[in-house]
Amino acid sequence: MSCMVIFTGRGGCAGVVSFASVAISSSVKMPSIVGTVQICLRVSSTSQVGCGRNNASRWNRIERDLIDAHLGLSYKYRDGRERRFSVFFRWVLTWFTGFLTALAGIVLLFCTQHISILKRQVMEHYINTPSSSLHIHEENDSRPLVYGVLLGINVGLVSIAAILTIFVEPVAAGSGISEIKSMLNGMKIPRMLRFRTLCCKLIGTICSVAGGLPVGKEGPMIHSFTYFAGFRNDHEKRDFLSCGAAAGVAAAFGAPIGGVLFVLEEGASFWNQSLTWRTLFCAMVSTFTLAFFISGMTASWGTLGGQAGTFTLGPFTLSTYQVWEIPIFICMGAGGGVQGALFNAVNLRLSRFRGRWIQTKGVMVLEAVVLAVAVTTVAFWLSATWGSCHPLPPLKPLASVGGSTKEDEDAYPYRDEMVRFYCPRGEYNDLATLLLSPGESAIRHLFHAPPETFDMYNLVGSYSLIGLFIPALLVGAAYGRLWTRLINHVTLHMPHAKTTDARIYGLIGSAAMLGGITRMTISLTVILLECTGNVEYGLPLIVTLFSARWVGNYFNHGIYDIHIHLRQLPFLDWDPPFFAGIILRKQLTVLLAQKDFASLKPRPFSRHPPQEPNDVAGDAATCLSYQDMEAAYPNYPEPDVGYTLSDAYVATDSTRLTW
Repeated sequence: MSCMVIFTGRGGCAGVVSFASVAISSSVKMPSIVGTVQICLRVSSTSQVGCGRNNASRWNRIERDLIDAHLGLSYKYRDGRERRFSVFFRWVLTWFTGFLTALAGIVLLFCTQHISILKRQVMEHYINTPSSSLHIHEENDSRPLVYGVLLGINVGLVSIAAILTIFVEPVAAGSGISEIKSMLNGMKIPRMLRFRTLCCKLIGTICSVAGGLPVGKEGPMIHSFTYFAGFRNDHEKRDFLSCGAAAGVAAAFGAPIGGVLFVLEEGASFWNQSLTWRTLFCAMVSTFTLAFFISGMTASWGTLGGQAGTFTLGPFTLSTYQVWEIPIFICMGAGGGVQGALFNAVNLRLSRFRGRWIQTKGVMVLEAVVLAVAVTTVAFWLSATWGSCHPLPPLKPLASVGGSTKEDEDAYPYRDEMVRFYCPRGEYNDLATLLLSPGESAIRHLFHAPPETFDMYNLVGSYSLIGLFIPALLVGAAYGRLWTRLINHVTLHMPHAKTTDARIYGLIGSAAMLGGITRMTISLTVILLECTGNVEYGLPLIVTLFSARWVGNYFNHGIYDIHIHLRQLPFLDWDPPFFAGIILRKQLTVLLAQKDFASLKPRPFSRHPPQEPNDVAGDAATCLSYQDMEAAYPNYPEPDVGYTLSDAYVATDSTRLTW
């Protein structure tokens, strides 16, 4: 008789168990053993896949299936009326999840926009106020005063965000996409789906974005909106978690199909046709609700078809490209992959440095304040000293930028978002427009402004990256503008050469940079296609993203996978590496198949675990009795008379060791 025991540690992490397969001949008489049954395990902590050495016990896995017990089977095959009601109620909760996701997105968009507008009005007030009214001598400049006011506002907002994430709910720090990938992979992360975490995440994101930090709100939005899916049942939580993540992407970019593909591509380990329908339905509800409320914010209630998400790239309907430009797009993708790999490597070293030296809460708050001071100082004084003044874009149609001769009377749609700063009336400061505006506004300028709007050296000066989604798109748009200026300079004296469209190159540059950092391909392609509303960009985007992914993977992993390993989050990859060292040991325990049963009796049934020479350092030996298992392991409690069929569905709680 051969027996095999499969052991799964907490959080679903696989551990190597020292066990023996015992072969017992049928001719051997097995004596009746009376006494306490002992279960002795020896788990090698060094062989856990995807987990930290001493960190695996923090995580629990999400239960994926109903238990195959009488109560579980009774619930699974109950009467049809109760099943239909359960299906209906599940769809209602899916709609509710998408609706709440859109409401949270509206709150986030409304607060960030109005705080940014208020901050800009305060800055313009002090700039345009005469020096005598500010008690400043005529020979002195008002720039130090304006800088001090802007610095005070930004430091105050960033300090609020830092205090919330450090003292109130530390798990709300960061974008949270790495944690969401782990949860979609099947892991339970403590305090991730709490209401307090949601509040800290929303307020912290609002203060960070409005405080001038070059960070995007799209990543935290994807994380925040999964809180609405936090139900107590593991079987339902896994599905609603996927719906919440897809709704977050849909609310951020107005891309419901891209949200579904994001969940599918970024680690959802359980998927079926019904979940596909529910996820798409939740994302569509979120997109429609958000578009409806955005129409109200623009004083046109009920007029849909404009901005569908909290972030928009602007119109791309008349932008075209040539076939000979596709190899250029591939080269841009390769360049984005190299830059993304460099960013990930620097981010990895910086994260390790911060984890080693920045540990106390006071130092963490000080770090956030210093970062706010540095960003504000660089943005303000670069704009004041290095920025140049240019006339506002003329009343010129966007179609003429791409070489089209179509006449139109419409003005540049984002002309009012350009920052005047200290320039005369009718002009704008190019660096202030890029550095002192919200990231979304700067991206639209880089996409849609005429090719000569920003100087080349100013594009290089804005080449800084701290956040992820919006900063990566912003830096990528500047990267695409550099290619536009270079190609226009090369083809300047060529006959029949058309002016290169800055919008398509800005879009390709943004895709190359974001793809080189995150290594997303299919979902990012569809997200950008839905943002632009132009399916003809599918080929340039997909070749760019694949090129960026292949080149970036040659150097290191994507940013999400790097932070998963840094935070020691359990994660089972699609193709986990198999190394013989995971299961090999120098000292083997050998049990002969032809051996008396009496010689086997002391080892598997002794009160204490066997002591082997040359134990691997860090191995943990645990001896569990049947009474201990029965008293301290409530995964399968004995049902009492008060249990109903619906209670049986939530009876399994994998908070302890899972067999």
